Amino acid sequence: MLIGVNFTRNTYIHGVEEWEHVPGTLTEGTQDLYVVDYEGKRHHTPQHRHCAPRSSRDVLKVEPVAIRDGATTVGTFETQNFPLRRTPAPRHGSAYFFH
Repeated sequence: MLIGVNFTRNTYIHGVEEWEHVPGTLTEGTQDLYVVDYEGKRHHTPQHRHCAPRSSRDVLKVEPVAIRDGATTVGTFETQNFPLRRTPAPRHGSAYFFH
């Protein structure tokens, strides 16, 4: 869910680029990274880094397609059926709801 921002701040799109193997989105080689678990043990997790040369303007092109194809709806908290409403809905702007 994106609240108060549009797709230019949607980092989930980077994951979609990677899953769809879009050329030029990941580095050729890996970078050595480590994850430390709760017991303090380090785990080696070499990873390809995100390096897409695209700008956030390009991500905006995805927004109308996601809405058209039903992957995303735009609305306010009042227009969505959320069972928990403990916090007030934002007065301005809209929220993106991913399906």
